[in-house]
Amino acid sequence: MAAAVLAVFFGLMGVGTVALSLLSPKVNGLPRGYTKPMLALEMTQSASEVRVVRALFPGGAAEIHKQIIIDFASIIPAYAVLFIGFAALARSRGLPDGWLLITAALLAAMADVRENIVMLDGQPAFFPAAVKWVLLGISLMLMCVIFADRGGVLLVPAAFCLSAAIGLIGGVWFDRLLEPAFVLMGLSWFVTAFFVRRL
Repeated sequence: MAAAVLAVFFGLMGVGTVALSLLSPKVNGLPRGYTKPMLALEMTQSASEVRVVRALFPGGAAEIHKQIIIDFASIIPAYAVLFIGFAALARSRGLPDGWLLITAALLAAMADVRENIVMLDGQPAFFPAAVKWVLLGISLMLMCVIFADRGGVLLVPAAFCLSAAIGLIGGVWFDRLLEPAFVLMGLSWFVTAFFVRRL
C-alpha cells in the first residue's frame, strides 16, 4: 500500500516538475544565459544580477513573492516527503543508504528555505541555492544506488536518477546545465513512479 501511494506521489511530482519547467515563461536578457526567471533569481551572484532579474521578472515583485510562498508552502515539503518516503520504503526492504537519503533531503530543504529568505530580502541567493541543488543531486544519486542495488529492470530508473543528479550538480558550475537538469529531475521522478513498487 505504501509503495502504491508513493508511486502516485512520484508520478504527480514528476508531471508537475516537468510541466512547471516547460510552461513557465522564457525571458531573454537574464544573467549567465538563463531563460527561466525563478532559476535565474535563485542563482544570482551579485546585487547587479538581482536587479536585472527582478526588472525582467514577469509580474514583478508580487509574482516573485507569490512563487516563493508557493515554494515554502508546497514544493519544499513535497520533495522532502517524497525522498523521505522513498528512503523509508527502501529501508523497510533492507536496501542501503536510507538514512543518508533522508539526511540529504532534509538538508536540501533547509538550504531551500534559506535561499527563499535571502531572495525575499532581495539579496543574491547563489550560495544556499548551490547547496540545495548539490544536495538534491546527492539525493538522486542515493536513489540511483538504491535502485542499482536491486539491479535488473530497476537499472532504468537508476539511470534517470543518475542523469538528473549529474545535471543538477554540474549546473552549479555550468549554468546552462541547470534548466535541462530540472526537467531531468522531473522525468526521473515520473519514471520512478512506474518502478518503485518493484523495490
